[in-house]
Amino acid sequence: MEFFFDLLDNQASWDTLTRSIPWLLWNIWKNRNSILYADTQESLAFWIQNAEEEATSWFEANRKVGTPLEMCAAIDSGKKWSPPIEGGALIARDSTGNVLLHARDAFTPSTNRLVAELKGVIWVLESVRDLRMSSVVIASDHSDTVEAILAPHSWPRYRSLLEHIGSLGGSFISVSFEVEKIGANFISREIARSVFRDGRFQSYISIGRTGMASQLSLTRKRLDKTFESFL
Repeated sequence: MEFFFDLLDNQASWDTLTRSIPWLLWNIWKNRNSILYADTQESLAFWIQNAEEEATSWFEANRKVGTPLEMCAAIDSGKKWSPPIEGGALIARDSTGNVLLHARDAFTPSTNRLVAELKGVIWVLESVRDLRMSSVVIASDHSDTVEAILAPHSWPRYRSLLEHIGSLGGSFISVSFEVEKIGANFISREIARSVFRDGRFQSYISIGRTGMASQLSLTRKRLDKTFESFL
């Protein structure tokens, strides 16, 4: 021990040694165990160097931005990760296919795709319930979502969300769920994507086919005609 403290008197290595004291003590303990149980002993210079290296590595790994200006610069440089925002959209049609309304909303991030889809279904059910609709058919292009809703006992991990959906289903005279092709959901998918793609975080509900829904409908028709021309 006297040898270690004699080294602290060396002003040239004062800063390095003082911050290395916890690691010096730990290396003394390891050297003691090596002598008692392994009958081996390293030189004092080895343990001092080892302690200094461990201390330096620890301080480098835990080094923080020192000033508010540097902290702001670090944040502005994009080093801080933020989870993406999710978007949801619904298009309500009557039995003949006419658009009754369309809506959009932004959601907090989810752990996976199925959680996001189930949260979207909850939002849809709450929305159409508040609009006094009594009989609804909800179509999704995500087959796992429909499967989980129809067989909740097979998806215990999502029990809370599925029970919420089941509870909301009791608010309607009839409610059913079905899978449809991705192409059939083109307009609602584009409206939902506008949340994170265009930064449209403001929720809305619009009666009839107006605004974005109307423009997307025309775009879809043009795409269909273009596709037919290649057939």
